[in-house]
Amino acid sequence: MSKLPGTKIIDKIMEYTSKPVKEPFFSFEYFPPKTQAGVENLYKRIERMTTLCPIFIDITWHAGLSTEELSNTIANHVQKYLGVEVLLHITCTNMSKSDIKRILETAKGMGITNILALRGDPPRGVLKWEPYPDGCKNATELVQFIKAEFGDHFGIAVAGFPEGIIDNLNIFVMLIITFSNFLFGLYLYIVLMFLLGHADSKRTISGACIRDCEDYALYISRLKEKVD
Repeated sequence: MSKLPGTKIIDKIMEYTSKPVKEPFFSFEYFPPKTQAGVENLYKRIERMTTLCPIFIDITWHAGLSTEELSNTIANHVQKYLGVEVLLHITCTNMSKSDIKRILETAKGMGITNILALRGDPPRGVLKWEPYPDGCKNATELVQFIKAEFGDHFGIAVAGFPEGIIDNLNIFVMLIITFSNFLFGLYLYIVLMFLLGHADSKRTISGACIRDCEDYALYISRLKEKVD
């Protein structure tokens, strides 16, 4: 029997950002352990860390199907017993569309309503990423597929790269890709920020980097308004 769906993370974020007095909010990310003892230890750690009141937690995903059952099990445990919304990662790596649909049907049955759609890294030992037969070629196709199969059930997030990625450093192309994702049903755009020693040493998380991301998000918002 399916469980009642959880809350979409974007709704929780909008609730925080709409308050007259802005409050900081955060999330935690966890990687599925390789042993059962590691899983039990992870549950205890998550339980301790959720006392800090994150608005959600991420459960990551190995390339392909190697942690499919474990990732879903951890996500289900956290939502069921700890009452924290889960953002479940899913990638295109080594997965057909039928694999993706089956995994998401399981997640839906568990009451999970938030998915981070990723192209994913190449499998271990493989240098170049290649699409899987009858799979999705990139995160944009994955977003389209999830939306087509599950409608509005899932709040879909993608990873954001305001400065480009190794496969494509063209910022304009990345902007168009991001814009198309919003049109296809994307709700949330997650950007990882960290310091790069070989880049401009003056760029800091508290300064220029955040302003660049804000400008990028504002431009996307204005483009979307024109289309709507």
